[in-house]
Amino acid sequence: MIKLENIGRTFDGRKVLEHVNYTFEEGKIYIIKGVSGSGKSTLFNILAGLDKGYEGEICCSDQLKAESIEQIGYMIQHSILLSGISVMDNLRLVCSDDAQILEYAEKYGMKEYLEKMPEALSGGERQRISLIRCLLKQPDLILADEPTAALDSDNAAHVAKQMKMSISPDRIIIIATHEDCFDGIADEMIYLDYGQIRTQTQESVKQKAIESSQPVFPSKNVSMPENGRNNPGLADKVRILLKRNKIAMFSKQNVVYALLFGILFLSVVLQYNMKKLVTVSILGDAPITTFSLSENSYNDLKEQFDWTVYENFQVDGYDYKVYSLLDKEHSGLSRSGMLEYGEFPDNDQSVLVNKAFLLQEYEDQEDELDLSGFLHSKIRIGQEEFVICGILCDFESTFDDVKRILYQADCYYESIQTPAVYVPYEKMMFIGEPVDSGNVMVTLDTVYQTDEDKRLREYMDCPFSVWDEEIVSWKNVTDAVCIVIYAIYILLCVIVGLFIKNEIMLELYYRRREIGYLQIIGIPQKGIKILLYTEKFLKYLPGIIGGLMITLTGSMILVLITRILMLIPVIRILFVMICIMIYVVSTIYQPCRKIMKTPIADLINAY
Repeated sequence: MIKLENIGRTFDGRKVLEHVNYTFEEGKIYIIKGVSGSGKSTLFNILAGLDKGYEGEICCSDQLKAESIEQIGYMIQHSILLSGISVMDNLRLVCSDDAQILEYAEKYGMKEYLEKMPEALSGGERQRISLIRCLLKQPDLILADEPTAALDSDNAAHVAKQMKMSISPDRIIIIATHEDCFDGIADEMIYLDYGQIRTQTQESVKQKAIESSQPVFPSKNVSMPENGRNNPGLADKVRILLKRNKIAMFSKQNVVYALLFGILFLSVVLQYNMKKLVTVSILGDAPITTFSLSENSYNDLKEQFDWTVYENFQVDGYDYKVYSLLDKEHSGLSRSGMLEYGEFPDNDQSVLVNKAFLLQEYEDQEDELDLSGFLHSKIRIGQEEFVICGILCDFESTFDDVKRILYQADCYYESIQTPAVYVPYEKMMFIGEPVDSGNVMVTLDTVYQTDEDKRLREYMDCPFSVWDEEIVSWKNVTDAVCIVIYAIYILLCVIVGLFIKNEIMLELYYRRREIGYLQIIGIPQKGIKILLYTEKFLKYLPGIIGGLMITLTGSMILVLITRILMLIPVIRILFVMICIMIYVVSTIYQPCRKIMKTPIADLINAY
């Protein structure tokens, strides 16, 4: 039982309902008539609990007091069936029991339409589905607001017959209409005249036009919960609604997103791998782990790193210099182009010489001197005899900076113009005497494999070697380029964000009825927000996936070109993706917040 006591409702100073008093009893069908604007929809919104701004009091039976909007069978003027999902899925939004859905569909002659899309249904078929949707809630109150507004007379009569079939002893059916097709099923008729009840027609004037129709109740074979309802949970409803989001991987929009995300992610990958690219690809086979430190710096740092230290040995008594020659891996003289003739020593009895040494030894033959002829000739230093296996090129006269850097990286070497012999370090330890030069040559093999290079730079407050200076220079260039790219992306995000925000506002404007309806069937505002956020995430997901594929492909191409194994900075890319998602959510938040403040009654009655 529902009792209305002195109900009134005012909009913008205009009385829409005024002093409405009436009692609705279980087991009866009530027809409310009146012209458009007489207050029928407003009264329904009050009865459904959608409109709280009324005056007066509503008294209900205990069972009806426990009803919430999602449990009331509310048929609004426009039969809202969500596009993009089948009729069956539309019904699953209010009932989780497929057997019960099939039973009602069969009773109302709609079983064959369950797998169709709502767009394929006629107006009468949509209204019948809306009625089934109401009945699946097992409501004690059905409110049908202009259920035949868009139907012809035959379909309207069919809906009236089905309304009659839907009555039960503990159910109230209230139909608002300005048509006559429901007159024959009414237990009581109410006439609204611009907000006031003018006349009432009771049982004595009721027409038994559809005597043969029988009420429809749930089958005994259909399992029902204790409260008689099979309401799906929020997660089930959201899962059904997400079926509407068809992912089109290769749409023009997603291809553009994929390219933008791919460039962004590749920038992150290149920035992350730049040290390796420079050390391996740009510097090539330079001995970047071998460098010199001042004695003071070495003494401060020697306990902090696992160094290999090379002492400075000299051999006196000759008119040429005798230098230590580091092993092939750590000596700059072993690199391509450093030898004009011969090859790097492969044993400790072979040595290198420079042109100045040969010219000094054979200055009387300078004009006719064939340097290659001196390969494999022997020289004696102290008690040891050595074989010349290679002759250094005269790169100082050719202004070759790379070769000069490779030579001068060994702090013990003087000018290439000084006559010199280069003896393997292991042999120099026996024939030479250690001297103090103020610098120490060291090797730190793990310097660029860990954060040791950063620690050395922090201590030195500058690059710690000629190699490190080159690496830092390239990294600074890369960082600057990446910063420019990131700045461009941020600017694009701001511009695109404005378009996305306007697009979302327009989209939500056209989805007002849908959003109101989703709240009516029991999806809370929080759930609707999650749904909208998820929809937008799925919209951008193909672009993100495409961007990741472009990143992987680009990384593989770089690997093939540089022969360097590129590392994918997963955490950094995830961080960038999270930032993108946060930005998308922030663009959705304000439009969502605005529409969620709109009363449900205004949403479902929107035009």
